[in-house]
Amino acid sequence: MKHIAHDVDRSRQQVISVSGGKDSTATLLKALEEYEKERLIVIFNDTGWEHPCTYDYLNYLESTLDIKIQHIKPKDYIDLPDLIRKMKRFPHPKFRFCTDELKQTPFQNWLKENNLCGCTNWVGVRKAESIARRKKYLEVKPNMEYPVRMFYTSFTYDLKQVRMRFPVVDMSVQEIFEYIKSKKMDVNNLYKEGHSRVGCYPCLLGSPIDFMKLLNDPVGIDRIDKLIAIEEEIGCKYDNVDLKKLRDMI
Repeated sequence: MKHIAHDVDRSRQQVISVSGGKDSTATLLKALEEYEKERLIVIFNDTGWEHPCTYDYLNYLESTLDIKIQHIKPKDYIDLPDLIRKMKRFPHPKFRFCTDELKQTPFQNWLKENNLCGCTNWVGVRKAESIARRKKYLEVKPNMEYPVRMFYTSFTYDLKQVRMRFPVVDMSVQEIFEYIKSKKMDVNNLYKEGHSRVGCYPCLLGSPIDFMKLLNDPVGIDRIDKLIAIEEEIGCKYDNVDLKKLRDMI
């Protein structure tokens, strides 16, 4: 499908999504190259299941860049464990309800509540992240804007005027780190501890290798224990990793 591209419209409100990760940090820095910080609204979709290092890094971004990051939280759920308990099941690659309920829906509601249905949303997506993303974003250019529903069909029709900007879409991991360093900025400490990605800690759609890294972190061990308790509470097993077997490796 050929993407419908628009030239950048500088009259639109610019909403920058940050996650505490390298790609969204680079995206924020790109936005600050083009706009005065007073022109930007910076937001963080807070699942309540992030690593403390990520919250610390968001504070670092605020203080170092002299910006305010608005935390958007779901209204119906406290955090990811609360969502799992109420759904009585764990997220699955074929049923990624965690993303919809904790990120997409709260963000859409926030846009409507703040009259931002005509904004441009900057997101740190890169083609090199996966084969699927390369295919999906193949024709996307970093200096163009695109209708949101071309990429995110979960966005309701009344948000069809929202446009997307993907300023780091053509960058490699090395280029991302070098760019952030060139701006004299640090990255999330989780990268220094060997994690390849940050965000939900752990992402329940992550690989077994990602879960193995939890064993080296007290926060990770605590999260494993919480997930085991949820398994017993709802009577449903998390089928991506044998959590009890993993816990016995400590």
